[in-house]
Amino acid sequence: MDDLFLAVLRDGAETNLRRQRQALADHEPLRALWRLNSTHGARLFMEFMALANHRKEIRSEIAAYAQRFGDIEESAVTLAMRSHGVDVEAF
Repeated sequence: MDDLFLAVLRDGAETNLRRQRQALADHEPLRALWRLNSTHGARLFMEFMALANHRKEIRSEIAAYAQRFGDIEESAVTLAMRSHGVDVEAF
């Protein structure tokens, strides 16, 4: 079962990372990221998080995905802040 869970999780993560790249290409990338984070796959991801409480492999996969997703979002927000003259070191 773990292999099946991991395959579904990885497929969903790759789909969400693809959606994230599309959101960043939008004319309003931060709004698009907000919509993405508010709607796509949240319920299924929460189920995987619950499953991760009992399955170490799932927990590791979620952590790796979250790191990738977060790094990309952090870069996008930093670029947006800089483009609006915000001192990113102050924040």
